This record gives sequence, C-alpha cells and structure tokens, in this order.
Amino acid sequence: MKKITLISLFLLFTTSLWAAKAPVVLKMVDGTERKGEVNPPKIDDKTLKFFPADGGKSIDIPSNTVATMVMLSDDGLSGTEYDYVPVLNVVDTYKQRPEKRIANYLWLVAERRGYMTLYHSRSSSTSMSFGSHGMSTSTVGWTNKYCRRAGENGATIVITTGTFNSNNVFKGYAKRYFTDDEQILGKIENGEYTYKEIDAVVEEYNSRHSAAQ
Repeated sequence: MKKITLISLFLLFTTSLWAAKAPVVLKMVDGTERKGEVNPPKIDDKTLKFFPADGGKSIDIPSNTVATMVMLSDDGLSGTEYDYVPVLNVVDTYKQRPEKRIANYLWLVAERRGYMTLYHSRSSSTSMSFGSHGMSTSTVGWTNKYCRRAGENGATIVITTGTFNSNNVFKGYAKRYFTDDEQILGKIENGEYTYKEIDAVVEEYNSRHSAAQ
C-alpha cells in the first residue's frame, strides 16, 4: 500500500475553514480600537485584511501593530482573544540558555491572562492512503500550549498534546520553564501536575508571583 502524508497546519484559521469575513474588535498597540471585519488570518500571517465597520475601503493592517484581536461571537457581546506573540526558540529553553531567541511570531489564543499568560494553538495532520479498496484518509490533531511571564520577550512552549507521550513532553519543557517556583516543580516531578493540569499550574503560579512583582 502506498501512503502519502499531507501535513496541514490549521493552527489558527484556514481559508477553507473560514469562507466569510469575521467580525472583530482590534485593540491596537497605540491604545486605539478598530471595529469591523477581517479575513481570518493564518497563524503566521504578518498582515490582516481589515474591513472597517463604517463600510470604508478595506486596508492591510500589520499584525505587529495589533495588541489583541477579539473574534466576536454571534451575539457580538463576547469573543475569543488572539494575540500576535513572539515565540521563543524551544531549543534555547530546553538547553536553558540565558539568551532566548525569537523563533517566529504567531497568532495565539489567549486562554488565561495574568502575570503569566497561557496561550494555545492547534494543528492537524492528514494522511491519505491508496490501496486495493481505494483512497482512505485519517486525521490526527494536537495542541501546543505556551506560557509568557510579564516582561518576557516571548512565549515558551510548555505542552504538545496528541503526541505518543504528552506528559513526558510536558515534564521536559515545564521543568525547565518553572525553575523559579520550587513548589510547582515538586508537583510536576511527583505527578500531581500533569499536562492536563496546566490551567491549575498557571493559576497557582500567578497566585504567588503576581503579588510579588
């Protein structure tokens, strides 16, 4: 059987997933806000195609001028927040190098905000197999989660779920990232905190460190 693997990264949006423009509020770096619609970007898009709410001509807005993009729900009263975030080189973190280089900039979902903010992105991989019964496809997905302390020059990946051993990956990353909190390190080491408890990890971290800053 011949197998062809197609890797499709649906980390944030794809044009096939979002055919129509989406209503947004853009909170700009300069403190202003813009309301309108966007062609939902891919995770690493450096510009947004923005359509003003007043019906004006569409414009291209550089992603790095947007602090937060709020993708509005159907009622227009709530939404999901996305930040255009510098992501640090994972090797620098894993090897605990003092200087962490920026690997790229990505649109990430802000899952929990605080002194430390928790972000996530999602990916999928689709495989197509050709055999005696024709073509078949299978899709697997995984989620990356990132943490960023206030003042850090970028976000650091701490979890990749959907791998063959998500918790070992988490322990490998998290033990190197949470070196400033011995209580959290102990709970990761003894198994009280696994990758499934990352929300609790960030909540506990913020409960101690936010007040100390």
